[in-house]
Amino acid sequence: MSGKAKGILAVVLILVAGSIVIFREGDASSAGDAPFACVSSGEIFYLDNKDVDRMPGKNPKTGQRTLFPCNERNGVFYVADHYRETIRSMTEQNHYVDPGTLEVRQVPKS
Repeated sequence: MSGKAKGILAVVLILVAGSIVIFREGDASSAGDAPFACVSSGEIFYLDNKDVDRMPGKNPKTGQRTLFPCNERNGVFYVADHYRETIRSMTEQNHYVDPGTLEVRQVPKS
């Protein structure tokens, strides 16, 4: 492959990679937003990681520091294992995260 062909291939690959990044950023759920579970309400909030300065994060509705990063597996949210001890210490505030499994219990529907 000639030098010119390699240059063209490199430019094409960069454009494709850039397009993928731009496309993903256009999706509201992937534009830097990550799921955070509220231990007091069981609600899941999607927040930009840059807006969460420390853990527990501040609940945008209540202003209380009750949010922890979580991820979804098979339709169930789990708080990151890194926060297990903090979750266990929040006995008064924690009503929705199982301290053993770190599963976020579903909020009962009214």
